[in-house]
Amino acid sequence: MHYLGMNHGLGMTVFLLPEKKVAYIADLVSPNRVLFTIVPDFNIKEWERSLEEILKLDFDKAVYSHNDKTDSSKGGTKQDVADNLQFIRDLRAAIYAEFKKGTNPFKVPNVVKVPKYEHWAMYDQWLEMNAWRLLLDDWMGPFPWRPTHAYELKN
Repeated sequence: MHYLGMNHGLGMTVFLLPEKKVAYIADLVSPNRVLFTIVPDFNIKEWERSLEEILKLDFDKAVYSHNDKTDSSKGGTKQDVADNLQFIRDLRAAIYAEFKKGTNPFKVPNVVKVPKYEHWAMYDQWLEMNAWRLLLDDWMGPFPWRPTHAYELKN
C-alpha cells in the first residue's frame, strides 16, 4: 500500500501487487475522461505530485475505480496515469496562453480549449469547470486539506 498524501480528500492509497505488476488506483486516475466536474475535493498541486509518484511505481497493468475507456474490462496501464497528469498540465498551459493573449481572466474558462482531449468523456460538459478550478487554484492557492486542531481534538 502506498499512501500518497493530501491529494484527494484526506488522501488516497494506491495498492500494488508487485509480483503481478498490477496496481489499483481509485479516483486519482480516470482514463480518457477530463477531471471530475469542479474537482471538488482535490489539492491540484498535490494531485500532480501524487501522479508523479505513481509513475515511479513498478506496474504494467492497472485497475481504476473510474474507467471511461471504450473497453474498460481490460483495465488500464501506467500510460493512463501519464495521460491524466499531462491533461492537467496541458489545461493549465492553455489557460496561461489565454492570459498571454489578453483574455479577461473571468472569460478564460469559457473560451479555453484543449483539442487533444476532445474525444475524452465529459470534455464538453466539464472542461469549463475544470478550467475554473485550475485557474482559481493558481490565483488563490489550493484548498489546503489539513485537518484543523479542533477537528483533531473532537475525533
